[in-house]
Amino acid sequence: MPLLIAVTVAAQAIGGALAGPAYKLPAATFAIGLGATAGLIAWGALSGTAWGFAPIAIGYGVMQLVIVVAEARLQDSITGPARATVTSVSGFFAEVFAVAVYVGFAVGSLWFSMAVLVAALTIPVLLTAIVVPFALPPAKNSVSAEVSET
Repeated sequence: MPLLIAVTVAAQAIGGALAGPAYKLPAATFAIGLGATAGLIAWGALSGTAWGFAPIAIGYGVMQLVIVVAEARLQDSITGPARATVTSVSGFFAEVFAVAVYVGFAVGSLWFSMAVLVAALTIPVLLTAIVVPFALPPAKNSVSAEVSET
């Protein structure tokens, strides 16, 4: 079991590492990636086999890539003294959502299996995929922005 979890963690690390090259991809690409992530994680969770960790790992890797790109684009789109505040508020709401997920799993485990709960967790991911094309800030061309500032 630890090796299966390690594969998922490794996929997240790879997703995070690929966020730099993926930074300038269009928002629609990230929306498609999140939609695929929801399907992969639900499929893997409901498969009932150890092989289900493969689609789960791929899904978590793609999700990590999207999270890192979204955070970077958010920071790049904010200028001035509000940048730290906006970033902190964003982080705060991410933590509040994480606690809500933990509570949901604790309460939901009274009625549902872990596989069903993990599959249900993909619903917010799918909803996020719908919002991403409208909410993700555009990529900034950091090289030209730095050159024009000097």
